Amino acid sequence: MESRRFLVLDTTYALPLFGIDVEELASSKSGENPLERLWSRGIPGFDLVLPTTCLLEILFKLNREYKKQQDASILARYEIGFPTVKESKVVRLLDPLTSPACVAMVSKVRLAGHEDLLDCLIASCAISKKGVLLTEDDDLVRLLVENQFMSKDACIKWTSIKPRLNDERPARS
Repeated sequence: MESRRFLVLDTTYALPLFGIDVEELASSKSGENPLERLWSRGIPGFDLVLPTTCLLEILFKLNREYKKQQDASILARYEIGFPTVKESKVVRLLDPLTSPACVAMVSKVRLAGHEDLLDCLIASCAISKKGVLLTEDDDLVRLLVENQFMSKDACIKWTSIKPRLNDERPARS
């Protein structure tokens, strides 16, 4: 039986679902979008988790863009992207604000010096699940490792996970 770990996604990996481009996640030269594979098939060896605080962060980003452009269609993107997240059979939502294990960790990460409370909540999910955090945030990773909340190999970037998306085994339901 395959050993599986929790992989906690940072907000970055949900942004394209809401029409927010992320350069690191651009489609491959073959035209295939590896991020779409992540959301539709998962990643072999991992149970994927998206903290609900990522959804709040996405709303903030959409609202910021709406304020700049005064285009109501920007706010409508949340309603369009949300079903993909909510109905995913591959990525499950975890609310760190209602998880005692996450609540116990979030203030520790904040007190260690990371000022972005939403990042602290996301990291608390990975720490409490003894999982892996998928993030591009070098400052957060440095703090988590230096304070021994997580090991360096438990904090990974898109470039290290992207090759796993080519594995043809279907995700576990």
